[in-house]
Amino acid sequence: MSALVTRYGTTLLPLFVALAGVFTTAADSTTGTLLTWSTIVQAVLLFLSTGTDYWLPLVDRRWRGAAKTGASIVFVLLSAAVTAWSVTDGHVTKANVLLLATAVFKALVTEVATWIRVDAKQVVDATATPEGQVPVITALPAIGADESEQSGTVPDEPRHLATSG
Repeated sequence: MSALVTRYGTTLLPLFVALAGVFTTAADSTTGTLLTWSTIVQAVLLFLSTGTDYWLPLVDRRWRGAAKTGASIVFVLLSAAVTAWSVTDGHVTKANVLLLATAVFKALVTEVATWIRVDAKQVVDATATPEGQVPVITALPAIGADESEQSGTVPDEPRHLATSG
């Protein structure tokens, strides 16, 4: 489960927020306000934004979530434009505001999910620690081990006493 969240967290967490936002909007709105062009466009934008969370890669720069979070921010701006257009028509509804708030929250969750993914991959090299300091190891790299080490059995002879033969 942890590997699933680490690998797909940048998509699953924002998807959960998008679904919760759409269902909350549907529950709080009447059919007439829910089926306007603006709410449909905002819901489509929200799910397209979630698709970009899956398809866009993490970038190899200081801000690793630049593509994913950046795309979410672009979709927030598009959703805000739809809401602004609705204001000029005089048809802004609670559903529009809820979907815009969901898009903003989803963009924040996308960035946090990116941090989770990036932090889970970081490994501290204890040999690179300056002398006199204690390394803080948050993760260990996956290394190949023989069957006896993986199965939990203890070798007959400790390694430091074993002889090559």
